[in-house]
Amino acid sequence: MSTIYEVAARASVSPATVSRFLNGSFVAPDKAERIEVAVKELGYRPNRAARSLRTKSSELIALVIPDVENPFFTSLARGAEDVTRAADFSLVLCNSDGDLGQEAHYLEVAANERMAGMIIAAAAETSDLTPITSRGLPVVAVDRVPRGLAIDSVRVDDRAGGRLATEALLAQGYRRIACITGPGFVPMAGLRSDGWRDALAGAGVATLTETPRVPPVPPGLRVVIR
Repeated sequence: MSTIYEVAARASVSPATVSRFLNGSFVAPDKAERIEVAVKELGYRPNRAARSLRTKSSELIALVIPDVENPFFTSLARGAEDVTRAADFSLVLCNSDGDLGQEAHYLEVAANERMAGMIIAAAAETSDLTPITSRGLPVVAVDRVPRGLAIDSVRVDDRAGGRLATEALLAQGYRRIACITGPGFVPMAGLRSDGWRDALAGAGVATLTETPRVPPVPPGLRVVIR
């Protein structure tokens, strides 16, 4: 396997110049062209492990999600992978199954492996991200944000979504509109229900929290019918 010194000799530059080029720093165009040609001719591949030790960071980003079989999180993972790959990073998928213990394990692994950062859909509002945040690793919460944490997040306006969906049905003349939310411990479920109520109230349609005609509901679901 070729080394950075062989690349430098082939390109007639110093190893330091090759290193700067490989790390994305500015290198004079003529030298950059020679280095790129040398890298291709020699089939040079940077030693990622050595780079990780030197920079105290890897080129891996962890994506922690609660349910890999949920189509929403599957789509999220695909989008995250496309973006990380375009930035020359690699995505590591971690399925927590919504379990706080399993989630904590992945957080420790990400920290110990010096991953470049983490994208997480928290298992619960009580998720503890201290293993990541205490070490200064970048973290972005998606969909679910642990309570009390001031971190970057990308979220959907769930209340507006519930309202818009209900308004669409109201516009078609429906008045008996049910709202089936997710588990009570998931904050988004309540927000969607709030949006549903907002839309019905705005249309002057009263709501009932239950009716004897509602069939048994599996645990974790709530049915509200008017």
